[in-house]
Amino acid sequence: MKEELLKRVVELADKTKHVLIASVNGDGIPHIAASKRLSLDARNNVVLTEWFCPGTMVNHMLGRNNHLAIAVWDLKEDTGYQLIGKAKKKEDLAYLDGYASDLGKKDSVPQIQRKVTVKIDKILDFKLAPHTDIERS
Repeated sequence: MKEELLKRVVELADKTKHVLIASVNGDGIPHIAASKRLSLDARNNVVLTEWFCPGTMVNHMLGRNNHLAIAVWDLKEDTGYQLIGKAKKKEDLAYLDGYASDLGKKDSVPQIQRKVTVKIDKILDFKLAPHTDIERS
């Protein structure tokens, strides 16, 4: 059943193009990132692909604390899912190679498109309406 549920999550992400990734670094500082693309690999791990900022990657996704919560939510229908898991692998997919003139500055535009693989441990509902945090099956 988890495989079918994950497929529904991917379909919702394809529809909404809004995927939020929440993490906490090793010092307990929270961070939220966004992605437009969420897919599944052959082992039913979630794959996030985006031009993540360097700080997101270094400090939050594969740093001292690799735990993540991923929210996929359709605001109009008020239906969605929260995925709880751990980042397992990071891959660099594409490089802009100095596209932005502010390259090297602290607040420069991300230069690398990355793919992060996440092993999902729990799937919960995510919506504004009252709901429980009991794992979906």
